Amino acid sequence: MPEPKDIMKPKNTVLLEKKGEIAYVTLNYPERLNAVRYAEYQRLVDAVEDCHKDNNIRVMILTGAGDKVWNAGDDLREWPGGGEEKGNPHMSLPLIDYFGAFDPLMTMANIFREWGKVSIMALNGVCALPELIYSADFVIAAEHATIGQPESRLACMPGAGGTQMLPRLVGRRKALEMLLLGEYITAQEAYRVGLVNQVVPLSELMPAAEAIAQKILKISPLSVKFIKKAVQRAQDFPYQAGQELEWLYFTLLLGTEDCKEAIKSYVEHKPMPPFKKG
Repeated sequence: MPEPKDIMKPKNTVLLEKKGEIAYVTLNYPERLNAVRYAEYQRLVDAVEDCHKDNNIRVMILTGAGDKVWNAGDDLREWPGGGEEKGNPHMSLPLIDYFGAFDPLMTMANIFREWGKVSIMALNGVCALPELIYSADFVIAAEHATIGQPESRLACMPGAGGTQMLPRLVGRRKALEMLLLGEYITAQEAYRVGLVNQVVPLSELMPAAEAIAQKILKISPLSVKFIKKAVQRAQDFPYQAGQELEWLYFTLLLGTEDCKEAIKSYVEHKPMPPFKKG
């Protein structure tokens, strides 16, 4: 991965670098195993929203500093009983309002699902904040990476959509196994059940993520946007409604200059022209 140049302020716990049409976001809190405090949630969502608003960015890759942990989850020192609850402004409110502490996480998840860009998670180790990868478009895992929802082992449960997203991805029984037992699964098991796209040696992690990014950059931005929207709605719509939406997007794409030029190039055996940006 390139050396980060554009560092989010005021602290370097979340790094943001843009290189061409690809943005790199790095969790950079290795002394706490890249755990996320309330401040990091805010910096993460700031970085993601920055990429969201930047029309030049088409792909975002999110990884962690170091070679052992992608993210150790919430910094429990800011949870009730952790001793540093004042670091989380929501702890001064009734516990039911602590839900607001997860607003940035859910904001990011919603952006990943709805935006016309592509998000790639590059897991360089332990992942204890899987709600982010559940909403991502691609997940590449290093061979030693593990994924878990350990909240039940703390007499708690997920609070940012884990019980809702995980069953949609792996089915009810596997989701209950992970959520109730709170045990971590290996990268190989995550690949088997469809949580990750690829498992690679750590040295090949970023090249694998960048290879996907480069392939995405060769696809029409409108195709990416409409395909993502149709797939997202497939999880919520009845089949017939989803099929009608797909047909609508299909016909809209057929009318674009990008599609016409691409078909013409294909028929005439010519190189594909560059696509317009959205």
